[in-house]
Amino acid sequence: MNKKVLAVFLTLALCVSLLSGLSFAAEDTENAEVQVNVTIANAGELVLVNQSVAVTDVDGDGALTVFDVLAIAHSEYYEAADAAEEADGEEETESADYGFAVSDEGFITKLWGVENGGSYGYYLNHAAAMSITDPVADGDYLAAFAYADLEAWSDMYTYFENTAVSCEPEAELELKLSGAGYDESWNPVVLAVSGAKILVNGEETAFVTDENGAVTVTFAEEGTYIVSASSDELTLVPPVCVVTAVKKDAEEPDDAEDGETGGEPSETPEFVDISGHWGEAAVKYVVEKGYMKGVSDTEFAPDMGLDRASIVTVLYRMEGEPEVTVENPFADVPADTWYTNAILWAAENELVLGYEGQFRPTAALTRSEAAVILYRWAQFKGFELAEAADLSKYDDVAAVEDWAAEAMAWACGEGMITGTSESTISPQQSLTRAQLALMLMRFLEA
Repeated sequence: MNKKVLAVFLTLALCVSLLSGLSFAAEDTENAEVQVNVTIANAGELVLVNQSVAVTDVDGDGALTVFDVLAIAHSEYYEAADAAEEADGEEETESADYGFAVSDEGFITKLWGVENGGSYGYYLNHAAAMSITDPVADGDYLAAFAYADLEAWSDMYTYFENTAVSCEPEAELELKLSGAGYDESWNPVVLAVSGAKILVNGEETAFVTDENGAVTVTFAEEGTYIVSASSDELTLVPPVCVVTAVKKDAEEPDDAEDGETGGEPSETPEFVDISGHWGEAAVKYVVEKGYMKGVSDTEFAPDMGLDRASIVTVLYRMEGEPEVTVENPFADVPADTWYTNAILWAAENELVLGYEGQFRPTAALTRSEAAVILYRWAQFKGFELAEAADLSKYDDVAAVEDWAAEAMAWACGEGMITGTSESTISPQQSLTRAQLALMLMRFLEA
């Protein structure tokens, strides 16, 4: 961050840290850095979309927080900040507009240049954050917004299961739109958002969510699409899912490795999007082993979310892509797709069971689901299993469903999965390509 920008935010942050009444551990965060994806909306209009931000402790309070994320996001991407930084020889003044401000009490008073009397919201991993001093962790997703309805404040925060996914052109992609709400006792609940119109790159489409908030969309051509939604009945904080439609190479490796895991070792392509990324070493590891591939010759898309078909495709590739003999048990897995044989192989070896005859290949892959599939795969391979970890130290352990509890405890015991913070394990959070690469490297190199 530019020193001029840092000075402005340090002044704001000092007020927040002095008046918040919170104490922070004396942890040295001077060199700490995490990656957080950020979306910002103003009055229903997206102004920053799922942008990866390298977060450091800009205010020196000993923690990486929501404040740090928003401060850095504004300093790097807000237009007025860019213009101010480009002024040659101009001295910094208090009047410089960086689009973001907080009060002495720690409340946002300006977001992306909008001052609306304090009507702002922000959600961390789709859960309402308590304050801008809430801690953030690597891989978190932060959405901040200025309210559109300044009278009834009826804006509903909405989100898709995943903020980034990939699919093949013309393939059916399943999405589910949920909203944050409250029950009659003001307890937070998740609501299905029905009747919402799907927007692609800001334009309305014919796709509409059903009574469960579900919708199936398709993309005719390769490319990157920003999927959002609007409603005639509700004031939506626009959800975001960045979809990369790309043809995937499902050809069988020429020379699969012998040994416990298959794959095709190869020289790592010069991916332009992994340099300096926290998962760079893991990405290089899985690509060199032939376990994972880029979404193109130049991009790996480390922060792109994974779907359920992708993880079994990786394991199938690691196994050397053996012949499949089992009959297709899933009604939603068509023949001759890039993932068909992988899913059938996984079903044949009981790595996946599906639900009511469905596999949901394009649904977002959660941390729990990844743990279960990898746990069954480790058993299938005959690997020695680590002792299960105690998950009771996590405040959200109740969110770990019974079917995933044993696998999550094992994955934590193996060190494949760590908490998203000191007190959370986030079992329902979606998994990215870089996170899967890191899980595999941790397990196979242990």
